[in-house]
Amino acid sequence: MTEQDKIKVCIIDDDLVYRDHIKSILIKDDRIRLYGEYSSALAFIPQLNAPFQPDVCLVDMVMPEMSGIECARLIKLGKPQIHVILITGFPTQESMTEAREIGADYVQKGTIGEKMMDKIITNLNADKEHFLSLNRSLIDPSIEKANKKALQIIQHYETMQDNVSKLSPTQRKVIQLRKENKSVSEIASELNMTIPTVTTHLHRGLKKLNIPNLLEYINIEDNQTT
Repeated sequence: MTEQDKIKVCIIDDDLVYRDHIKSILIKDDRIRLYGEYSSALAFIPQLNAPFQPDVCLVDMVMPEMSGIECARLIKLGKPQIHVILITGFPTQESMTEAREIGADYVQKGTIGEKMMDKIITNLNADKEHFLSLNRSLIDPSIEKANKKALQIIQHYETMQDNVSKLSPTQRKVIQLRKENKSVSEIASELNMTIPTVTTHLHRGLKKLNIPNLLEYINIEDNQTT
């Protein structure tokens, strides 16, 4: 991916320590390009009149002189194609509603949503609200539990992708054919192997990938009817 193809992200927050914290999350994803940072909305807004085109703006809700909500409104008014993600340490139902009304996402500091910020940004879909992370007093606790499970699954996926490099060429071929829904006997015929050999390569390859048991993430008890 070239620099031009990367998702350009701008951070607007008066807290330098927090800006550095967010940057430490974003730089882990090579699909993201840090496109500028500003200590206030007033410092950022004039850039909307320049040939300046971030794809995403991360905006702190509470800043001096101009609030994050007002900043988001001006961004959407001037350049509606920019995706805005409002970040807050003090979520309220009112600010959540305001964010939705202007078409912005809303993430609470210190939650699973913040930890997944790079995933949110790299999976943007302008027609949907991507993530909403409020404290437990505002949402059903089951949502927070589901978010944690989602993060665990993502982490497992990233580990599996890293482990692909550990596969032998034969294990890659066998797993790829199995991925195409071919049976062990069909794979054996195509690769001119015996069925036990294919089974061994498949078993050893899947063990290297460290594929999780997805049943661990399903809460059967939570869906029982009374």
